[in-house]
Amino acid sequence: MELFQVFWDEGKKLFLEFKKDERENQFLLPEKIKRLNLKFEISKTAKQDIFSNQPPYLVSIKKLYYSDEYLCFSIDLDEKPGNAVGDVWNDIYSYQTRTRSKEYLGYPTQKPEELLERIILASSNEDDIVADFFCGTGTTLAVANKLNRKWIGVDN
Repeated sequence: MELFQVFWDEGKKLFLEFKKDERENQFLLPEKIKRLNLKFEISKTAKQDIFSNQPPYLVSIKKLYYSDEYLCFSIDLDEKPGNAVGDVWNDIYSYQTRTRSKEYLGYPTQKPEELLERIILASSNEDDIVADFFCGTGTTLAVANKLNRKWIGVDN
């Protein structure tokens, strides 16, 4: 197997690295990135430039197929304007600073629905199962249900 890397114009990698499997004519993606939010359509006839200004957002994909000469795909971009979310999410307030919110039920570890929605959308697909083993007020389960996820809740 050969090792490949694909880069975006700004020097950011679309995939950290992946391997080309000659026997199966496919690119194998590493496990740690199997749940990014991008959707690929493979085209074996038209050449498409893999170096573009489009940001890398993927939808649960494990393999990219390729022709003998080049890798082809198109990317459906998220139509929402804005920038990618960073490591620190200070745009969502906690109940420690916003206890008068209508959502707040007085549970000491309750999280805002907006925060849980962001986490669930980033880490699961529709019809996946979301489990919360310390569900308390059930906010995680309610948000999972709104986002068409199956859920399991446990509390004592």
